[in-house]
Amino acid sequence: MAKHMAYLAAHDHLTGLVNRVEFESRLQRAIDSAKFNNRQHALCFIDLDRFKLVNDSSGHSAGDELLRQIALQLGTIRRESDTFGRLGGDEFGLLLEDCDLSIAVEFAERMRKTIDGFQFKWDGRVFDVGASVGVVAITAISGELKDVMHVVDTACYAAKAQGRNQVRISREPLKFDQGIQR
Repeated sequence: MAKHMAYLAAHDHLTGLVNRVEFESRLQRAIDSAKFNNRQHALCFIDLDRFKLVNDSSGHSAGDELLRQIALQLGTIRRESDTFGRLGGDEFGLLLEDCDLSIAVEFAERMRKTIDGFQFKWDGRVFDVGASVGVVAITAISGELKDVMHVVDTACYAAKAQGRNQVRISREPLKFDQGIQR
């Protein structure tokens, strides 16, 4: 019973992925290991494009099913040591431990392409979904958890603002590469 309760406390009830609280706990450990053990990690922040359209036009049940299906699709694009979680709403995170930025960008692009190629079918309708992805390296100078989350969220927002369905990379706070446009 205790194991079951611990599982429920650390996982998202809808997708079965780790939840935001557990994800941030693992992210904090990664930040600490970067600071104190000179390790490098990366964080991808994935926000679904056009999710609101599904929810608004077909209801929350459709949106919930879309999230479950996307979680299954994306869950295969990671290494065993990585943490993939649902951070809330239509937002997901991928923590890649002991991973340099160039490899993380490859994972981010694979996730973006997977979502871009996915068609969600509900009640006779077909929805095309995309993803905006922010990527940031976690190093000894990355700052605190809130700083890392802010930078990766801002990179993701930049991807959305510049046309959606793309990857944006942040090498340091508030400095973004042009990213990968599609």
